[in-house]
Amino acid sequence: LKALLKILIITGITYWIISKYLSNILKLFGVDVPYLAYNFKILLKDFLSKLIVILTILGIIDWLYNRWDVERKIKLTRHELKEELKQTEGDPWVRARIRQKQRELTQRRMLAEVPKADVVITNPTHYAVALKYELSKMPAPQVIAKGKNYLAQKIREIAEHHKIPIYQDPPLAKILYEKVEIGKYIPEELYQAVAKVLAYVYKLRKIKMNKFKNFNFEENKPQI
Repeated sequence: LKALLKILIITGITYWIISKYLSNILKLFGVDVPYLAYNFKILLKDFLSKLIVILTILGIIDWLYNRWDVERKIKLTRHELKEELKQTEGDPWVRARIRQKQRELTQRRMLAEVPKADVVITNPTHYAVALKYELSKMPAPQVIAKGKNYLAQKIREIAEHHKIPIYQDPPLAKILYEKVEIGKYIPEELYQAVAKVLAYVYKLRKIKMNKFKNFNFEENKPQI
């Protein structure tokens, strides 16, 4: 539609310019050829110069309009996007889905930390809390994962797979789950209870190390 309008405007302007020179063109009929050529050249030059000026003005107007139209569309698109985001964020179902995805991502990251634990304290079925303690780096044992019901089961399964000691202490597991956030160190009032658990874990490790040291590799060497 815009292209057709341009053609009509240019055709109209061309017709208007030609009509202005029509009387002068008609006067040239019947004159000598050199005189005809000279005057026709002057008329053509004048005609083309005016046409170029008018077309240039039209081109500038068209460029300005196109620029304005593009900026208008960009503003409109931004406004529509903002409105759509407002509507989307306001949708309870979408908000619930976003929260669910965030929970799933947090849980995956947490479960990936379980293999680094020194011990998993359980309820034994309802709660599971994974603790890590590096004496030279940490002021106290740190909770690196915790879960209830299904998540507790997943933590136990990962611990079993990675041969991490699982210690059953229902009251301690529950209080750790309720009071200590993931990534936080245990509070002072739980030091004694957790120290007993870690002592048990370190004792297990010592027994395993002694068994490894006392193992007779020559006697148990496989026969080829």
